[in-house]
Amino acid sequence: MVKLGLCMTACIGLLGCSAAEGTVLAHRERSEPSALDASLPDGSPTDSGSPSDAGSIPDAGPARVDAAQSGEPTRGVCRISGARDGFYENFDGTLLDASRWLVAHGPVTFAGSTARGGFARGNVEVRAGSLRLFVRGDRYGGDVRSIDRRGAALATGKRSAAAIATRDLFGSGTYQIQGLLTGPAAVQLAIWFVRDDDAQGAIDLTTPGQNGDYGHVRMRTRDASTVEDRQFMLGKNLDDGASHILRFDWYTTSSKSVSFWIDDELRAKSMRSLPPSAAGRLWIVAWVPDDAIADFDTAELRLENAFVTPFGNDGDVCTDGELLGPSLTLP
Repeated sequence: MVKLGLCMTACIGLLGCSAAEGTVLAHRERSEPSALDASLPDGSPTDSGSPSDAGSIPDAGPARVDAAQSGEPTRGVCRISGARDGFYENFDGTLLDASRWLVAHGPVTFAGSTARGGFARGNVEVRAGSLRLFVRGDRYGGDVRSIDRRGAALATGKRSAAAIATRDLFGSGTYQIQGLLTGPAAVQLAIWFVRDDDAQGAIDLTTPGQNGDYGHVRMRTRDASTVEDRQFMLGKNLDDGASHILRFDWYTTSSKSVSFWIDDELRAKSMRSLPPSAAGRLWIVAWVPDDAIADFDTAELRLENAFVTPFGNDGDVCTDGELLGPSLTLP
């Protein structure tokens, strides 16, 4: 199995990754969705299929090379500051790499929902080869605190959440996380593709899909004014103590689409309510939505790896960084 501060209000200079870090992939341009994607009706679930070449877990061997060294093009790779052709993280060591990750600390709103206790740096750890995301419930009485919009510490750590986001921005590509994806019924684990201001839209894939039922997953695509929001049944339960995969493939070709995968099985496709093609961040989020019941102390979710494999589609729009605001900080 492959292993999955002060508030900052100005753009952060971003650093590239070297091949020695094991994070650079050979460039693979994808001009159109795969035949498997094309055969799936819009938004329809399926129980069959296997991953295309875009999005497979990258080989750790010598074939993974720096594109600049190989002479391959980097068109369409939307990472800031001349970054290269891919992103892979297996959460080794004891700290997040500050050249690649930011940590949410403070209030964050996504699609109109918030974590009532805010996001807290203290809820994010890297330990024993995994990313640990902690969510505090209504029984929590510990010391972890988030901050309000003025930067003042909250009175309690109850309902505080955890999230990290890539420092670099990406466009079309495979976005994937792998690990233990479940917790108490109220806790949601999600991957987002979103800019720092989500007003123009986003993509997200979330478990559990409904009522704490880990046999369902929620997929959502949004533009500035409309939403495609669906729950779909998996035919299996993710709450089995095993490692599972959440993944979506984002295409910015003339036929823009998002394909959603669970454990390398293609489950649904959306071609409506898609965000702009401008590059965004990969977020990994664990939280209790503000309207959910949180009758527990602390939930811990563990992620083994995360990666982005860029497709380099013609529709990619590579953008400069945005003002990060008070909610994204260095680890």
